[in-house]
Amino acid sequence: MSVRGKNSSRLVVLHRTSAALAAVSVVAGLAPLVKAGSNPSSSVALGQTMAAPANAPIPVGFDALPGWESDDHLAAWKAFLASCK
Repeated sequence: MSVRGKNSSRLVVLHRTSAALAAVSVVAGLAPLVKAGSNPSSSVALGQTMAAPANAPIPVGFDALPGWESDDHLAAWKAFLASCK
């Protein structure tokens, strides 16, 4: 397999892992909004909006994270993969 093939395989794995982590984050973030044993569709009246909790995460770009550009992303990725074994 060529170097380019290995890199594209890694990118596919990275994209799939990122998508899975994003989905888990969304589900985990929404879980506290639903009371255990309640029917989510009956929790809010039609036309009524739900207020976000005071500790709701705020989306930001990577440029807003201090040290992001200078961090060693490859080393972090390898550590993450090793922790999954």
